[in-house]
Amino acid sequence: METIRTGKAGLQDQLTGVLIGIARAVDGNEHLISDSTDKILRDGLAAALPDSDLTEDSLSALIQDAEDEKRRLIPLCYECASPCGKNNNYDMRRLYTADGDICSLKLLILCGIRSMAAYARRAAALGHTDREVDRFFYQALFAVGEESFGVPDLLAVAMKFGKLDLRCMALLDR
Repeated sequence: METIRTGKAGLQDQLTGVLIGIARAVDGNEHLISDSTDKILRDGLAAALPDSDLTEDSLSALIQDAEDEKRRLIPLCYECASPCGKNNNYDMRRLYTADGDICSLKLLILCGIRSMAAYARRAAALGHTDREVDRFFYQALFAVGEESFGVPDLLAVAMKFGKLDLRCMALLDR
């Protein structure tokens, strides 16, 4: 997948696209989600923060881990002759070239969940997780990758983020 951005930022875009692919893969199949899937989402989202100190090699390894997890979740989709979009990664160029309001809302959601994932990641390292917070990462990523979502849909996701971000910070305070 080509990206608009290059280097570390391009790898972060690619990682985000794979994470959206995971959210698509589990949509309607939440029973497939494991603790390792949640960890990959938390780690990947936190690694996509602009100030992440990960190297390009570390980002490439995270991309591979996310791809492997997606393949574990939906192995038959990689052999299917009738693609349905369940194993597709999101092309971040679509976000960057979207209508201004849509692009802004999707970027707002992405920036928010990336920061929230960093908190959730720290809390998980201390032994505290929250199923609702983790499930929101999937919902938010799915919304970012969904072309049919308009401003009202994305505003609803952004509002839910505000509520769950506070819950996530309380989780870290424990």
